[in-house]
Amino acid sequence: MPELTFRQLEVFAQVVESGTFRGAAERLAISQVSVSSHVSALEGLLGTPVFQRKRGATAGLTASGEAIYRRAKELLRARADLLSTYAPSTDAGARSKLRIAAHGYIAERFSRRLAAFVSSHPEIEIELERRPFEGVLKGMQTPDIEVGFFLSRGPVPEIDSVRAWQEDLALYVGCRHPFANRDVVSASELAQFPFYYLPERSHLRGQMDSVLGELEIRNCPTALVSDDHVLIAESLCDGRSFACLFAHGMEALLDSGVLKKLHLPHSLPAFDVRYAVRGPFQHDRATHLLVDCLTSARESDGESRMSS
Repeated sequence: MPELTFRQLEVFAQVVESGTFRGAAERLAISQVSVSSHVSALEGLLGTPVFQRKRGATAGLTASGEAIYRRAKELLRARADLLSTYAPSTDAGARSKLRIAAHGYIAERFSRRLAAFVSSHPEIEIELERRPFEGVLKGMQTPDIEVGFFLSRGPVPEIDSVRAWQEDLALYVGCRHPFANRDVVSASELAQFPFYYLPERSHLRGQMDSVLGELEIRNCPTALVSDDHVLIAESLCDGRSFACLFAHGMEALLDSGVLKKLHLPHSLPAFDVRYAVRGPFQHDRATHLLVDCLTSARESDGESRMSS
């Protein structure tokens, strides 16, 4: 009698996570026919269809398929953990290598945790590049990275991702700005002053523009175009401009009185810090250790890890 194999579960999981049989074939570097064969064998062994097959549509799970996918993920994680713990290595000096890409602001946020991880896991070689969302997306597709972190207001259609934590936004001005000591300011008042914009045609610029649009802050003159969070914060100090920045790390400038936080009648929405793991590494123990380290709860920062 044919037996259930981990390969069948792996192929099935890849179809679910990529959304199509073709996508799974590309991730696994096998033919689409082979993917279909593995899934059909799995369905035959379990006696139930796992996908609702519709020509030209994504592979949607059946009710049984959803339950089987959850169990498959558990089994694949357990297998990866068992092998990484007990399987003998052919090279005693072999090291795992993980390449990470992250927006500069995120890289700064987890820099201490990453340094601690590198110190605690000398067997894992880490490469970190600072990239905007577009660079993370390209790196996952090329592929030349294993883990990518980016900022967004929620899930994005271009890539499957998980929310790690949220970052609060706030509006800031220098201490000499006319609104520096105002309790509340209106959107129409702010629109008269120059604003620090993110680079055009970027994912984060579009996301930030949507925030400003919801606040009804539009058509402000341009003070500077940059995605350098530190540069913008420092440039605000003596000018008449304002900026929308992530609140973390601004405490020292606020406490010293160099910057002032503005308050609108409506609160600003938060941004997600999200991450994605390239398919073949989703069951890799080293990758799980790294992601857990970088995204686990930070009591001192008041952050919490959340699922998507």
